[in-house]
Amino acid sequence: MQFFTLLRQAPRQLAFGALHSFGSSFGQTFLVALFVPFISASLAL
Repeated sequence: MQFFTLLRQAPRQLAFGALHSFGSSFGQTFLVALFVPFISASLAL
């Protein structure tokens, strides 16, 4: 029941956090993909 109370009391803050969490995962994956050739070359993979 506490979870539903939190949803009722702070829906905007929870939506803000969820959107930023899912939005940043794409950027993080893209950034890592840019550096894969350099990382594999430096580690001799």
